[in-house]
Amino acid sequence: MKNIAFFLLTIVILNSCRKDSNDFLVGVDVQSSFNHDEVKIFIDGKKLIDKELQTFEVLGVCYGDGQIITSKNKGNHKIKVIVNNGTTVTENFSLDADLYIGINYNQQTKEISFVYAAQRFIYD
Repeated sequence: MKNIAFFLLTIVILNSCRKDSNDFLVGVDVQSSFNHDEVKIFIDGKKLIDKELQTFEVLGVCYGDGQIITSKNKGNHKIKVIVNNGTTVTENFSLDADLYIGINYNQQTKEISFVYAAQRFIYD
């Protein structure tokens, strides 16, 4: 009985620590349709990615170098994406839970778009 009470108390303490934390995960996935493009991604002015990236089209993601997970505090933030030193998009987002951002690029129109999700993207 003491073991069960200790276990439940531990869960309550760990859960309360998570709720009190103002830090949340921000996942950034460079998704489709990058084709040896120079990609720079910044969140709040901090550079996360600065690489030439190629999307693996079957799965729609740039595995490895095109996936980043960082931690940011609760509140308002800004993501900036630059492709081939020409196309630039800046967008504001707000954090009050973990957030995952997919970044997509249209080669023909040179448009960058974002997909926001509460869960990690699954590629299979």
